[in-house]
Parts: sequence; C-alpha cells; structure tokens
Amino acid sequence: MMLVDLKLGEVYQGLVYLYEAERNPPMMKAHRHEELEANIVLSGMLSYIICGKKYSFSKGDIIWLFPGQEHQLIQQTVDLQSMVLVFKSDLVKRTCSQKEYAILTRKNPSGIFSRRMDPEAIKQIEQVCQSLMEDNPDADTLNQCLGFGQDASWSYWHGDPDMLNAGLHYLLIRCWKCYLAGKQFGESTILHPSIQKAVDLINDNRTALNLAELAQQSGMSEAYLSRLFKRQMGIAIKDYRNSVRLSRFLEGYGNGLGKTISDAIHDAGFGSYSQFYKCFKKAYGYGPQEYNRQLKSIRS
Repeated sequence: MMLVDLKLGEVYQGLVYLYEAERNPPMMKAHRHEELEANIVLSGMLSYIICGKKYSFSKGDIIWLFPGQEHQLIQQTVDLQSMVLVFKSDLVKRTCSQKEYAILTRKNPSGIFSRRMDPEAIKQIEQVCQSLMEDNPDADTLNQCLGFGQDASWSYWHGDPDMLNAGLHYLLIRCWKCYLAGKQFGESTILHPSIQKAVDLINDNRTALNLAELAQQSGMSEAYLSRLFKRQMGIAIKDYRNSVRLSRFLEGYGNGLGKTISDAIHDAGFGSYSQFYKCFKKAYGYGPQEYNRQLKSIRS
C-alpha cells in the first residue's frame, strides 16, 4: 500500500485547495496518506476504486477518505472541480471529542462515507474555503506539486497558518454535520475478480505485461478482458495502463534533479520515447520540454 507524503510542514494542521482536472491529469496510483481527507465535488464527475469497488461521484457529493483507506482515482471529467480538505490526525483528535464525531478519529472504518449535500451548505463551506485559499500558493503550483507532485523538494505553505488551522477546525465539524444531514446514495460497481487482478498487475511497477499476458494471468480472453475492463472501469485498458505509467514517470523523474528523463521513461514501463511523448502530450496538452520549463519555474 503506497503511502503518499502530502508535504505539510509541522506548523500546518492540514490544507484546503481546489482540485481542477484541467490543471491536473489524474495520477492513477492506489495510495493512502496519514491525514483524513474530504472531497466536495463542485462540478463534473470522478471515480475512485475503494476496497475493491468502483464508486462514481458528481456535483454535490462529499467523500471522506480515511488514513488507512487505500484509494485510487481512475476517472475524471475535464470539467471536474473538487474542494479538497485535509486534516492532520492531531487536529482531528483535538476537535472530535464528542460521540457524534468519534468515527472521524478512526484510521480505517468499514464502508464508504459519501452523501449528497444540500446546495446551500456547499455554498457556505465553499465561501469559507475560498477565504482560506487566499493565502495559498497559486492554483497551478498546488495542483502540480501536491501528492504525486512534480517537485519532490516542494512543501506546502500558507501565508497565515493560525487562520488556516482555525478554519480547518471549523470546517471539519461543519463538513461532518453537513454529511450527516445529506442524502444517502449508492452508485458502486463491484469489480470482477479478473478486472481487479488486471488492475493490480498494471499497478505493480515490477511488471510490464502486454494485453495477452494480462489476459492470461487474469483468466480471461483478450477481447473479453478489454470489454469488461472498459465497462467496469470507465476507461480503456490501454489508456489506464498509460496513465499508470505516466504516474510512475512523474514519481520517478520528480524535480528533474535525480534520474535522467530517459531512465525515468524506461523505469515507468514505456517501450520508447515516442510512445511516452504521445501519452504525455495527450494527458497534459504539451510536451516534456514544457514540463521541464515548469519545473524550473517552480524551483525558482
């Protein structure tokens, strides 16, 4: 289970930022982090794999992701905007002293915690988030550097830590109350064991299997595996595999000061630079040279 460092300094009890698909192609790696996370979908749609099931969320949904809960973003629409709130465990423990909030202190409670929120409640929470985000780094830097970010040396900062921490204290309680008052819904797909096997094989960076090998090890024909994968995952198996490889490249290349780009491409599982370039350009809308220019801009 991959543990991701969200790059929060000791002075910060969490963070708030707006995740935007147009700034941030999905990093399709199963992971978890030590912090409690809440996502509020403001527009568009996204899908996660959580505990062997695929869940899809759309405008108005709040999703709670707990520290021991491995999750993997597998699909997002180009218009996706999601308010992301992250809370360190110390803040959660200090804030959640009453019984109705106790579940938030748990590391990995069973089930999925998502409901459709009241539009007016979302509007009020968004206003608080926007006021806290005024002292955030710029939106491009946040979307590119958090989590599987480009620059491993980058860390989150905020212009007023005391205001941020006070706001997070309020937002944690407010979001949970709005969650409890929301409408329950259930849009999930239990992954076929062979599809889950194929996902695990692709996610394993020690393997570089072609479709025939994936089908054989998953116990299906190539054609049926391709059809069922697209039906259940909402993405073609080829596109999913290339997105995972891009995630590996970004993780391996980091801030461009370690591995060479050629080594990072090879280690990510791409067969050639031309294959990598095509996938990279499709995901980001620009080539690796522009990517390097952005890295230099972030470092400066």
